Amino acid sequence: MELTQEQQDIMEAAGMTIPTQKILVEAPIEQTLPEPEPVAEEIAVLLDKYPSLYQPTIMRDFVEPAWANLSMNYWLKSTMPATLFTGPRGTGKGTVIEQIAAKAGYLVLKIEFNDDVTPDELVGTPRFSMSAGEGGDWFQSGPFMILSELDQAGVKVILFCDEFNVTSPSAQMTFNSLTDKSGGFYCKHLAKRMTLKRPKIAFACNEGYTGTRDIAKNLRDRLIPQFATYLPAADESELIQRRTGCKKRLADKLVKAANIIRAAAAGQSDGTQIDFDMSPRPLFEIGELIGMGMDENEAWQTCVIGRAGNSIRTEGTRMVLANLSKTAGFKVTV
Repeated sequence: MELTQEQQDIMEAAGMTIPTQKILVEAPIEQTLPEPEPVAEEIAVLLDKYPSLYQPTIMRDFVEPAWANLSMNYWLKSTMPATLFTGPRGTGKGTVIEQIAAKAGYLVLKIEFNDDVTPDELVGTPRFSMSAGEGGDWFQSGPFMILSELDQAGVKVILFCDEFNVTSPSAQMTFNSLTDKSGGFYCKHLAKRMTLKRPKIAFACNEGYTGTRDIAKNLRDRLIPQFATYLPAADESELIQRRTGCKKRLADKLVKAANIIRAAAAGQSDGTQIDFDMSPRPLFEIGELIGMGMDENEAWQTCVIGRAGNSIRTEGTRMVLANLSKTAGFKVTV
């Protein structure tokens, strides 16, 4: 993913090295962000008021991927309000966003996008209810209005836009004004422009999958791009061992099988491409099931074949999964 000239100028002014390709950092990353403060009473009130607002906690066994370096050390301090996380499913984009927030003392306001989200819903919509008092009219604040209220109260918050590239182009366009230098939006109900001091927005996208769309160039150029990748095999194996208590042999075997599926999903496996990916989550589940006494092949069958869904019907998926008995030692029935 190429950086725009504006993004390069900002990174150069901050003394950062401008990457020539994807933003990937192989060196270990120091934890430089502070521990979060305890939940204050006024914050607790806000958490109770808005169900989509939450305070993430620091994961003690979190393995920070190298690609998160730009987020941890630059984004929250930059003048650019928004960042764009792209990459395959299961690379930890959402987890990284939450850990950034937890370590920097931010709350998270999350929007889970789908094709039905409308621009009006993002700002807020008028409602009618006989129980709302005289006249019965009231206004239901959307994420933008909630963000404005939190901003005015001085609350540090990250607006987390998950699965952003499955939503409609009109909903995407609503973010244009929120991510430009003015940092605001127009509320039709109040007939006024709402201005935010310094909003922080994190977009997460699984690109290249069925049902996804391209993000408009004029919006994408305003975002700090970050490409997520899976953990190196040794790190992922260690994480599985820590999470599940399984032996290194099994963890290595799980990672090897997962990487075969990931390569096929990316079209990097002898020309066979499948519409099915492998996140670390089912690997944890397999390790836990085996720890409870389930046979390795049965655990794999239960957690992986079930997740393949309709894609199991395609010849490419069936071929890749069937070949795992030769390539990774798992015998499966498809």
